[in-house]
Amino acid sequence: MAAEVSVAPSAEERARLLEVLRKILQSIGSVRDEWEIFEIAVRECGRQLRFDWVSLILEDLDELTARVFLSHPPATGALRVGEVVDRRSGFWEAMRSGQPFARPRLEESGPYWEDPALRRLGVTGYAALPLAIRGKIIGTLNVGTRAPAGLVADMTVMRLLAEFLANAVLAARLIGEVQQGLGRLREKVASPPPLAL
Repeated sequence: MAAEVSVAPSAEERARLLEVLRKILQSIGSVRDEWEIFEIAVRECGRQLRFDWVSLILEDLDELTARVFLSHPPATGALRVGEVVDRRSGFWEAMRSGQPFARPRLEESGPYWEDPALRRLGVTGYAALPLAIRGKIIGTLNVGTRAPAGLVADMTVMRLLAEFLANAVLAARLIGEVQQGLGRLREKVASPPPLAL
């Protein structure tokens, strides 16, 4: 079961988290490539929020499987990049429910499929935050820590970041579609119509 994550941070902590969120969003800035957006988000979550592990899991096109697409630091075993994620994981729970799934302490619930790999990384608690584009869950942004108290305090900013990340990817996709459409229009305008005989 997901842990309750409704602890309200202090005013100072909220200010710190908002500043961190601003820095992460500024890093993403005007990036228009969705892969680069994901890479920046994973890197900056680890750096700015000081998580011990950050990863991105994305659903495959078949919508039946999901894979680890990014992991910082690189994980081994079940959480290594490219691995198919087991449906008995907290990540799938977040994707199924559309709600964050948090385990502040691995030993308090489970066992889950991801536990051995998280322990090898020294992670003692983690959260999986669903990424939704146009109401469809496409994966999870995952953060792990050795200090479970910080995990609960950062959940609000992580939810905001997951929402922004999904919207940034949607915007990048829409811009790509518009650019393709403009390219096709330019080709039609540049090519004169065939002469009627």
